[in-house]
Amino acid sequence: MLKRIFTSILILTSFMMMWGQTTTYTDPGSTTFNVPPGFSGTMIVQVWGAGGGSNGGSIGARAGGGGGGFTMTTVVSPTPGDYTVNVGVGGLASEAGGGSSSFIGGSINLVATGGLRGQGATQGIGGSGSGGDINFVGGTGGSRELNVAGGGGGGAAGPTGNGGNGGDASGGVAGFGGAGNGGGNGGDGQPSLGGAGNPGAFPGGGAGGIGNGGSGSGGTGGNGQVIVSLQTTVPVVFEKFTATNIGSGVQLNWSTTAEFGNDYFAIEKSLDARTFYEIGKVKGMGNSLAGNTYQFLDVKAEKGTAYYRIRQVDFDGSFALTDLVALHSKGATVEDAITVEQRNRILEIQGGSDDIQVQLYTSQGSFVRNYNLTNGSGKSTVDLSELPQGIFIANIQCGSTVKAYQLLLP
Repeated sequence: MLKRIFTSILILTSFMMMWGQTTTYTDPGSTTFNVPPGFSGTMIVQVWGAGGGSNGGSIGARAGGGGGGFTMTTVVSPTPGDYTVNVGVGGLASEAGGGSSSFIGGSINLVATGGLRGQGATQGIGGSGSGGDINFVGGTGGSRELNVAGGGGGGAAGPTGNGGNGGDASGGVAGFGGAGNGGGNGGDGQPSLGGAGNPGAFPGGGAGGIGNGGSGSGGTGGNGQVIVSLQTTVPVVFEKFTATNIGSGVQLNWSTTAEFGNDYFAIEKSLDARTFYEIGKVKGMGNSLAGNTYQFLDVKAEKGTAYYRIRQVDFDGSFALTDLVALHSKGATVEDAITVEQRNRILEIQGGSDDIQVQLYTSQGSFVRNYNLTNGSGKSTVDLSELPQGIFIANIQCGSTVKAYQLLLP
């Protein structure tokens, strides 16, 4: 027997409100950042290179390490998909310098190189930025005073400009670390017979140099950093919204590709497309850049045309409405072919020889689970013992007959 299923489909794009999400990467290493399908807005990327270290030793002071470079870009309507994020590690005393940080994918190729290491009398040169709308250079490490005091580390560059150069050691006084310009400050140098070299501050500060006869190793540079911000007028990106007749009810399905600050969806209904009333709520995912699907069952579908819309509500109470989905329903179907009896938490269904499908919903219309029953004897049972207490709606279909049944689970 052929069955007709009437479906109304709406493909949605956006709500007009501003939202933003910022992701900060500070752990050295490589990972990915995903721009979700359907995203419409702006992506801002900031990249700091790591600071250079300064080598140690007990004889002779050391120059300071260089500060990390910086680059930044703003991209309108970035290409959806994965981007590679790399965060550079701060330079150690035994390393050549700070590691580079980067953000690469599509047409974007942002690289902020790390500062070089202070090596003996050689001052660490600051790293540089490339590929961005703005690119700045880290400060150069300060010079040592031979056999006396160490130079200061160079400050990291940042969104406000180049990093400050580390101070030179002079007159027995160690050099001060250079100021970071939206990045980490450089570490101060050590005087004669001082301790280990001072580390550069995060993100990207160059290390201070050790003094003559100082104990311990040279200083380490600050790690790099990558910050990615998405800004858009679309707090919830809808992929699809459908309404389908299922027996005496209407099944609503919708999916999203991105959500931010999304508290819940309120399902609203109208019989004249003008006056709407709420028939249920479904909890949103809050913040999500992954695809999510939702369901709701209107168990009382009147005969004729009904209009549905979704009111998406943020945590701050602000909301936006989708466009309407209209669906014509024939109203209740013949139910005599199905008999249902509840025995505590066992549901007994008598429905002829056809297989039976049971869709279970909360009293608010949210989908719970589906049961597919092979009916060979004319009677089937459903064990509901795993469900919590409360009121549920069972939408039961046997062949061409559908019946909605209310359950009270103790």
